[in-house]
Amino acid sequence: NFAGSTVDEDNWLQALRRPPIGIINGTKAARSHNLVFLGDDTWISMFPNELSDTQATETNDTLQKSRTGWARVRPFPSLNVWDLDTVDDGVLSRLPMFLLPPESENKSEIIRKEREQWRQLVKQPHMWEHSDFNEMTQANSMVSDKVGHAQLHHEWDMIIAHGLGVDHCGHRFGPDHSAISHKLAQMNTAIELIVNAIDRDDKPTALYVFGDHGMDNKGDHGGDSPREVDAGLWIYSNRKWHSKESDERTARVLRNAQELISSNALGSSFDQDLKESWWRNTHLSDDYKSASGEHLFEAPELRSVSQIDLVSTLSLSLGLPIPFNNLGTAIPEMFASDND
Repeated sequence: NFAGSTVDEDNWLQALRRPPIGIINGTKAARSHNLVFLGDDTWISMFPNELSDTQATETNDTLQKSRTGWARVRPFPSLNVWDLDTVDDGVLSRLPMFLLPPESENKSEIIRKEREQWRQLVKQPHMWEHSDFNEMTQANSMVSDKVGHAQLHHEWDMIIAHGLGVDHCGHRFGPDHSAISHKLAQMNTAIELIVNAIDRDDKPTALYVFGDHGMDNKGDHGGDSPREVDAGLWIYSNRKWHSKESDERTARVLRNAQELISSNALGSSFDQDLKESWWRNTHLSDDYKSASGEHLFEAPELRSVSQIDLVSTLSLSLGLPIPFNNLGTAIPEMFASDND
């Protein structure tokens, strides 16, 4: 976005950073939330107050008075589409600071190898020259007098990691260039390392992986073609939330919704695309055909959700109110667990 402007309306990020009300009638309010943001600097233009780093001002008094929790915010320049690595390297070099335990806590061979894997994902050596890293050891320098290595690893509530390399690859080379394959492989390794890290963690954690748009045959987006408006969504949790019974409950909800969508009650003008794509990814069906038009294999059966559903789902998952102007609905698969 070349003209990111401040978002003043109610939003989930504002709710996340809003100070707890305090003590009411002797009851302690919910604690504040600790936030990590890494990536595209457009976020800072849109949420300058919510994404305000607290490292330089952290003392006991300021943390207690603000009651908003600590924040680590590292934005990187995003508008140079010829630069495939700066934003991604900024994200990937710092994620281990929060996902891996401090070396003083855990010196296991597994953690050492994963730390090295993270380092190998970073393409630009000069990234390690930043003040966030110790010049000799690349150790974590994001600590303050009151928020140390252990707190950064154990006490974050949300990490936002917004990479741009795949998007820039599309603009620069198109979707079929080998650079896309390299970027996707880099992201795939990062996702694998994130999953490994949260699987070792005691606290319940969910990983959301998604794009905000697709790309056309030239690698561009902004239009309304199916390839531009479709994007993937993958959610992983380190706690089991599905069982046969919960899956059956979810299926009943979705099938009933499908019947409602297909019924005449909503009128013939109801969005035909939603009817067709509810259970099958029809948008990319042409990609499964040969040049002669013959089907190479069937498109995968995937249910579509609207991007506006992410906001309401994220809000409820975090125990936050759904923003006032959000028109989305909760994604039912996210709340099908038999347990809390």
